Amino acid sequence: MKNFWTLIVIIFVFGVSVQNVFAVSSDEYYRAGQSFYSRKDYANAFQYFDAALQVDPKNSSALQGRANCYYTQGQYQDALTDYQNVLVKNPTNIQLSSFIEQIKAKIGSSSGAANTNVFSRKTVKNLESIDDSKAFGVRLESGVGLVSLGDFNTDAKNILKQAKDVKPYDPTYQETATVASVYPDMTIEPTIKLFTFLELGLPISVMPIGDYRIAHSSVNQIDEQDYKVSAFGFGLNGRVFVELNNVTKLFLSAGPVFVPMNLNYTDSGSQSSGSSWNYSANSSNMAIGAQCQLGADYHLGGGILISAYLGYRSASASGFPTTFNGTFGGTYYSFPGQFYVVKNPTYGSFINFIGDQYLSNYSPGSYRPLEVDLSSVLSGVELSMVF
Repeated sequence: MKNFWTLIVIIFVFGVSVQNVFAVSSDEYYRAGQSFYSRKDYANAFQYFDAALQVDPKNSSALQGRANCYYTQGQYQDALTDYQNVLVKNPTNIQLSSFIEQIKAKIGSSSGAANTNVFSRKTVKNLESIDDSKAFGVRLESGVGLVSLGDFNTDAKNILKQAKDVKPYDPTYQETATVASVYPDMTIEPTIKLFTFLELGLPISVMPIGDYRIAHSSVNQIDEQDYKVSAFGFGLNGRVFVELNNVTKLFLSAGPVFVPMNLNYTDSGSQSSGSSWNYSANSSNMAIGAQCQLGADYHLGGGILISAYLGYRSASASGFPTTFNGTFGGTYYSFPGQFYVVKNPTYGSFINFIGDQYLSNYSPGSYRPLEVDLSSVLSGVELSMVF
């Protein structure tokens, strides 16, 4: 008998588990209803919208879908009741409020019904057009990024500090060091709607970060160095929505990001003695970080949305091994190495390229690999389409 009851309990638990696994969510019923509604199969659409509300009575999108079915099939009183309940959840929806008044007028008076019907059907079409429950979409972002480039900024400050100390001894000594701080950030993000409140996206970004430029001139020497940084990113975004009204939703998105970056270095100059040089090096690395955004979607209708956002992307990489190529005084040189931040007892540190064969000349702890930090504050606008 004990084994019998144990078996019953196991079967019961298993059955509940299976039911939970295969249970259909309110959003899934709603999306099925939208599919039937778009094909003008209002009877089946009604059944699925109603099923969505049975699972989740707070699903305002399903409630509006059922109201649209009632209205399209001429059941104006039932449509009015559902629309009024939608308005309770979204009291700032002026368009819906106006439409409700039109339905009241339609129910209360048979005169002028034809004209009211034409206007109301157009309004129902507009009400449908602001729905964003369709599964697939794409977001196009255009924004700006504010980036710090920490090691480059530190190097620039130390170089200018050194120049200030040298200037009294050589009045011809001039030094400039500028670091990019703002760059255009452009992203395309295919999306899929998992639920009305949750979207999954695959953002792909182009990030032409800019340059760190050093220019030096004196009576003895002219030298120009340039570190050009560019990158692109790809990742995964989870975006959660909070509905303010039928046309506006707040969202918070976050996810991992992978940022392949490129560092292109050039150095050219000449001395008063007649010697000149021209060097270059190109290196790449991969940064792994995270990104997040806070923004708002505004539905223009017809599956078109416009958004504003503020976000942050964290991504940095260190170690840029490369081969240094160039000429000095007519002689060609090529040797492997990488960029390091080398400690300086007077000015803190400087960025130097050190060939692998010369690294043993530096004491342990006096240098570390250059870090390119692309962590950025982001802001901009999005144009989105769902279909």
